[in-house]
Amino acid sequence: MKIGHVGLISLLLALLVSGCSFESISLDEGRSTGLSKVVINSEKKIDSKDDYKKIDTGLFDGDGGVNLFDAAGGNLLVSGKAKLRGNSTLHGVKKPYTIKLDERVAITDIFGSELTHGSRSDLKANRFILLTNYADSSMMRNDIAHSMAGSPIVDGRSMFGFDWTVNHRYVDMYMNNDYKGTYLLTEHTQNIVDHLDFSSDEANFGYMVEQDWNFDEEPKFRSNDYDLQIMVKWPDYDDVSYTSTPSDPNSYYLNTIVPQIEDRFNDKMAALANGSWSEIEAEIDVASFVKVFLFANLTDSDEYYYPGGSMFLYQKTLDGKLYFGPIWDYDHIMHNNRQDSLMFVNDYYFKDLFSHSEFREKLKNCWNQLKRDGYISDVDASTADCDTFRFLDYIDEYIDAKKREIAASYRLNSKVYSNRIMYVDEQMLTLDGQAYMLKRFMHKRAETLDEQIGAL
Repeated sequence: MKIGHVGLISLLLALLVSGCSFESISLDEGRSTGLSKVVINSEKKIDSKDDYKKIDTGLFDGDGGVNLFDAAGGNLLVSGKAKLRGNSTLHGVKKPYTIKLDERVAITDIFGSELTHGSRSDLKANRFILLTNYADSSMMRNDIAHSMAGSPIVDGRSMFGFDWTVNHRYVDMYMNNDYKGTYLLTEHTQNIVDHLDFSSDEANFGYMVEQDWNFDEEPKFRSNDYDLQIMVKWPDYDDVSYTSTPSDPNSYYLNTIVPQIEDRFNDKMAALANGSWSEIEAEIDVASFVKVFLFANLTDSDEYYYPGGSMFLYQKTLDGKLYFGPIWDYDHIMHNNRQDSLMFVNDYYFKDLFSHSEFREKLKNCWNQLKRDGYISDVDASTADCDTFRFLDYIDEYIDAKKREIAASYRLNSKVYSNRIMYVDEQMLTLDGQAYMLKRFMHKRAETLDEQIGAL
């Protein structure tokens, strides 16, 4: 995650006092906040993002009841493993985690029946993320972003309708009986492979890559066009269905599978950098790029400036189109209303896409549909401008609802952590004040974007 200069100053100040906290609260002492509880027990300290440690864990509604990580089996706790995750948030006192259960569990048992757009209701998964929201004073930004991207918050419809967005829910987290704070429990981004049915066939497999300035995970490569830092997230060597099992699967993967991913990704970037509009449409899912450009502009995500951070792209098959998504890492958003121009119009493939009138026209269609209907229905449907900003009504309503949902947990979290990383002008705000600032930002940002998009 990249951080602007104000965010960096706040981060450095927070790290100087990273040992500070108010009090320790045990599972027995922690009063019910109305949120579900994730309980993790581990004999060894979970202190590395590289090495998993064995755990016993459970997800419980309210003060107890059925372990939703094993709703059918009825076990009080289930076995699995966990490790640290993240980049900048990894250095705070409130740690983010990746959980991998030994057995898969139904997505609907964890996140309910109202899943994000593109989710398979019959899917079972075993990898989940616990986000700290430590860099976000409101603790709501990631939730708001994921819900705008894919949750059915517009009268049962998704506002942006990305092909898939992680399902998520707020929880209180306890580690070895000690309260660790309010977290956002989400699916792992790689669950997209199962939700959207990526091919694993050796002859025509799909893949997902991450464009990220950290560039710290193998296998990785730089793109020929734009010099982007790309890390392969899926498949791993054991995810491919081989025609005949190679004698050294890992070597075959690195020397045969990964180069094919690099070649196909470079083909897509070449089309964006040098191709005609028809050539771009043949190689790229333009709709997903239009939506993410608008989404990142509306929410003010600086992750998309060159070289980019926590940006995922994928192909479901090698011979298919390149898609943008799922969206991720949105805890540093909704703060700076940049009024001089649209963001990212001079950065890598967005610069080349924006140079095409067809892209700009689709962008206007999406914006006008958000204003008129509250959601994007068809990027290709010519849509006249209007004077309403209907999507803001749904965002305001969602923020108010989530503020009420997390209020008790927010207060408990604030008793444990005195040093959440905050924007300077948010340091003294209550949760009500945080919610007000988020809504005020979205309204001002909408006015700014309306002027800029309307002038295209």
